[in-house]
Amino acid sequence: MGVDMYIYELLTNVYKRSFVEFHFGICDLIKKDHFFGKPLNQGRALHETCPFSPGPYSFYNMTVPVASIPLSFPFTKGRIYANISSADSGVLIGSGHINMELKRCKPKRQ
Repeated sequence: MGVDMYIYELLTNVYKRSFVEFHFGICDLIKKDHFFGKPLNQGRALHETCPFSPGPYSFYNMTVPVASIPLSFPFTKGRIYANISSADSGVLIGSGHINMELKRCKPKRQ
């Protein structure tokens, strides 16, 4: 199975496709990727082995590790569209989206 992610930027209340996109094998994404995989590797996915069994998976309060986000990332609000397709036939199995917001904060002085 493969996952294709396309990031859209929120501009004047409209999501417009950006140049940022990612393409992964589903197992590589969840078990090896440090950007999206770390927040996805929770709950049921944490305890399952690849390939994952069919059924509902819920992911709540996902936070990407701050160190993984480049300071030069081009925008702060957007939506990530993800399509999951069969590796052998390319048939779409599922799709979804995640609304995102990047917030910059100053580190606290110690």
